[in-house]
Amino acid sequence: MEGRVSSRPLPRGVVLDRIPTSREVPPGASAPTDMDMTKQPPLILVVDDDADFRAIVRHMLESAGYRVVDAPGPADAAARMAEQRFDLVISDLMMDSLDAGFAFARRLRQDPATRDVPLILATSAAGRAGLDLRPRTDAELAEMHADAFFDKPVRSGPLLDKVRELLARRPRPDADPQ
Repeated sequence: MEGRVSSRPLPRGVVLDRIPTSREVPPGASAPTDMDMTKQPPLILVVDDDADFRAIVRHMLESAGYRVVDAPGPADAAARMAEQRFDLVISDLMMDSLDAGFAFARRLRQDPATRDVPLILATSAAGRAGLDLRPRTDAELAEMHADAFFDKPVRSGPLLDKVRELLARRPRPDADPQ
């Protein structure tokens, strides 16, 4: 698909505030020609029942140099997490049920293998029809078992900034112990 321009509108919930390029590299990483080939870029899991949203977020993240796996719901995400270790997870709140994202976040924090994986929650339900799910304080965010929260539409710049921030806080599983 590279080199082709689509006239198809972006899916509801996605706003590109800039066009990501395939040459972007997360802060602190070397240019691809200088990259240490023994270290893989961070692996991010995107969980959302909206295939268009998953595809757009995948494009944003891959364009910034990250590896991405996606899942259409919590059950598929759990299966993927049993197969490989992720550096960060981005999840919708409302998928197959109103509390699917909350239950998924709770399970992540209860599992010793995933409790330290940063989690970004996103939803288009915030503020719609009197249903305001936005955390107002850090304590409310912690109660959601999340490290960050985004309203959809998600802007690429702020999302990538938050991904970089959260990944910088967490030691990489493949990093050399000191």
